[in-house]
Amino acid sequence: MTALRKPLLLAVLVAAAARLAAQETPDQQARRLLEDGRGYLAQGKQKQALDNFNIVVSSFPSTDSVGQALLEIGRYHMEVENDSGKARAAFEQVTKQYARSDAAPGAYYYQGLLTLNHATTPPEIEDALAQFARVETLYPSSPWVPRAIAAEALAQRRAGRYAEASDLNRRVSLEYPASDAAAGAQYEIGRALALSGQPRLAMEEFQQVRNRFPKSVWAEPALQRTTALYRLFGSAKPAFALDPGFINHHLELGRTYLQLHRTEEARRELTRAASLTPGASPRDARYQQEARELLARLPAPPAPR
Repeated sequence: MTALRKPLLLAVLVAAAARLAAQETPDQQARRLLEDGRGYLAQGKQKQALDNFNIVVSSFPSTDSVGQALLEIGRYHMEVENDSGKARAAFEQVTKQYARSDAAPGAYYYQGLLTLNHATTPPEIEDALAQFARVETLYPSSPWVPRAIAAEALAQRRAGRYAEASDLNRRVSLEYPASDAAAGAQYEIGRALALSGQPRLAMEEFQQVRNRFPKSVWAEPALQRTTALYRLFGSAKPAFALDPGFINHHLELGRTYLQLHRTEEARRELTRAASLTPGASPRDARYQQEARELLARLPAPPAPR
């Protein structure tokens, strides 16, 4: 009897699932397509993800998921295809047609990033700042607010306004400590202080990254920056030292020398990073590629006398 009941029970469950799917509302169907698309993205299946998002927009235009689908389409064009024109068009469609959706603050954020990434003049940086500011002004309770404030700080640093950048990043670190932007903001506080000529305060702020966000992706770069600044300026003896066999340590020290306009010392460290035998880190190939790119941008060394 038990053997007969199992196939019967399975058939009943399948039929019930089919009836449930048939009873789904358009909003539920659009939400499922959206989430499945995000799942495809997480698996690296960008084409299938884009297809899902486009179906939401074209087949379910009156549902609550359209704004989020357009936001994902914009991100796809921005991050996968590197097509800023198509990305901006998608983000603008969100801000104009779906301004009251929960996707709108994200669209303003990405519009600001697009502008900042291509900014070459002060007015363009100011335009990016205005886009970021709209997130907090129009959507003060949105989870996009800490990201937008951190992006404002980045724009201020690009403009050379390091004190303003530090103040904004400190807001993110202290007011939104649980956000995904907090660790990076704390790191940027140290970076801005280093660039403004306050290395010891910078080291303290980098140490706070390691103390408060030890599992974040910013903990290791914070250690590298602290080590590089200690090598340059000294302080109380730290419990770590630059390892001459680590490519990323020489790369980070080279970056720091570049920011201090010490070109020949930067060249020396970047050359070491590019010439070491990889193997200490799975990211060594990427580190060496960056070192070679930075070396290529340096002016030719002075001719020997």
